[in-house]
Amino acid sequence: MIGKFAYVANSDSNTVSVIDTSSNAVVDNIGVGIKAFQIAIANVSGSILY
Repeated sequence: MIGKFAYVANSDSNTVSVIDTSSNAVVDNIGVGIKAFQIAIANVSGSILY
C-alpha cells in the first residue's frame, strides 16, 4: 500500500526503520549492511526496497 509506510535509514545502528504513517509509530527495524545512509524503492507498488 503506497503511502502507508515511511522508511528511514539509520546509519549509526545499521538499520532501516519502518514507520506507520497513520500513527507515526515505528513498527519494525530491519537490520542492513554497514552504515546504511540511503534507500530506494524499486517498483511502483513499494514492495521492493533497496
